[in-house]
Amino acid sequence: MTSDDRWLGILRRWLAKYPPGKPLSARFLLWLLPATLLFLSLAITSLQRKSATFDEPVYVVAGLTYLTLHDYTLKEDAPPLVGYLAGLSPGLHGLRVPGDSLYFRESLYREYGFSRDLLYSSGFDADRILTWSRVGVLVPFGLLLLATVCVWATLLFGRAAGVFALFLTALSPNLIAHGRLVAADFPVTATMLFASFMLWRFTQRGSARAALASGFALGLALVTKYTALVLVPCFVIILAVYAARIPRGERLPVYQSFALVFLPAAVVLLCIYGWPPEPGRYVHGVLSVYRNIRPGLPWGYLFGSFYSEGVPWYYPAALAVKASLPLLGAMLAGLALIRRYQADLLGELCLLLPAVALLVAASIDEVASGIRRVLPLLPVMAILGSRWVIWERAGAARRLTLAALLIAFQAATTLATWPHYIPYFNEIARIASKGQPLLDDSNIDWGQDLKALPATLARHGINHVYLSYFGTADPDYYGIRYTRLPLRLLREPVAGVYAVSLQNFIWLRRSGPFWIHTQQPFDRAGTSILLFLRRPD
Repeated sequence: MTSDDRWLGILRRWLAKYPPGKPLSARFLLWLLPATLLFLSLAITSLQRKSATFDEPVYVVAGLTYLTLHDYTLKEDAPPLVGYLAGLSPGLHGLRVPGDSLYFRESLYREYGFSRDLLYSSGFDADRILTWSRVGVLVPFGLLLLATVCVWATLLFGRAAGVFALFLTALSPNLIAHGRLVAADFPVTATMLFASFMLWRFTQRGSARAALASGFALGLALVTKYTALVLVPCFVIILAVYAARIPRGERLPVYQSFALVFLPAAVVLLCIYGWPPEPGRYVHGVLSVYRNIRPGLPWGYLFGSFYSEGVPWYYPAALAVKASLPLLGAMLAGLALIRRYQADLLGELCLLLPAVALLVAASIDEVASGIRRVLPLLPVMAILGSRWVIWERAGAARRLTLAALLIAFQAATTLATWPHYIPYFNEIARIASKGQPLLDDSNIDWGQDLKALPATLARHGINHVYLSYFGTADPDYYGIRYTRLPLRLLREPVAGVYAVSLQNFIWLRRSGPFWIHTQQPFDRAGTSILLFLRRPD
């Protein structure tokens, strides 16, 4: 037996039984190689051009405190798995937290300044540390996501569907945008899909090993981001349907199924904070998710309007303008064919129920977090959209030609967007917006372009700016000579160059409008820092 045969045999034992006519071979899985190389190359080459986004310094320094001090105070509103990976880079570069513990016991409002000062003012190469922290998060979760999409779509709808879903995912501008950041949004996208897939695998095989693997995958998702808690009721519902559908005596008894799935998840959850277990810390983290949300702030911004209360259709609207047109078109085609080409009931539930639950939970959320809040829906849309590839009435040649054209369209728009993936909007949205911001915050400006500002200023011979920056990167680290822009200078401006983050530009309208809202910027740093010139009166 060759090594390839042995590897394939192991893979087959761990995967669900293959539906007829949809085999999975080692040669077929080679499609993962070009897709992964595309995804990683686009993400890594573009992340090097971007400064830290808003939460990244906190994740990096928090991870360092987890690994060196076993202190979990700094980033309480997220489980520590992503922090563990992010903290390896500063630890290996020699960065250390002064003292043997943090000087505060609650991180409310203080984690940002503490993390920025430690990362940028300790004499280390902050950009290098951040780059390797990003890579340390990107690679494992990127591989997990792409492999899960490819295998699941193939087992449900065939090889052509698997390749189609794989490349739609690998070339998704939104997944590239958030996959290259030190944050939990992309990791939870990968782990939630993987947990859902492993639960489907268990319902196909019904073995104790499959149940334990499903439970471990669920635990992995739960310690990635608290968003994954929506999986718990979904798992209960799916397991109940599974138990109702199987004849007695054929597979695991119902109580064993629930125990073997949820016990491993509980063990992973308990052990994530080290030993001895601290279950209270996980509960405290869940309760602290909204601790930094100040009362009295408006709810959010959507399509040019500010809202004081939640907009239930915010996330569907965000998906409609942020998701790529090939992905949206494929998803709609997949939905139209769902009755004609159904997977088994449990397969449909495992794929769609967590996505629907997440969308409902996000729609009643207290905060408009942008598309990153529902990022786990994108690979589900890709798998769902791959269903149309098996539509016989279109003919094999037409289906493959159309699939290739959609992938080419996706590749073209993604390559044209490089390296500015955070502010990506699809072509219809860009035409309809007429240059006006449709969304705010992490959809367009999360502080990612400060690194581009010095070169932009040097190109114009500018050696000083009045700066209104939305972010946590340090302008001094990049050698920017600036004065922080007070509100009074927007009411009573003096001559000079003004650099204003797009997020601040949008939200300043609530106190204005000011003179900057009546002028066109003469340039931009990246896409999100606008430059205005105020001439002497």
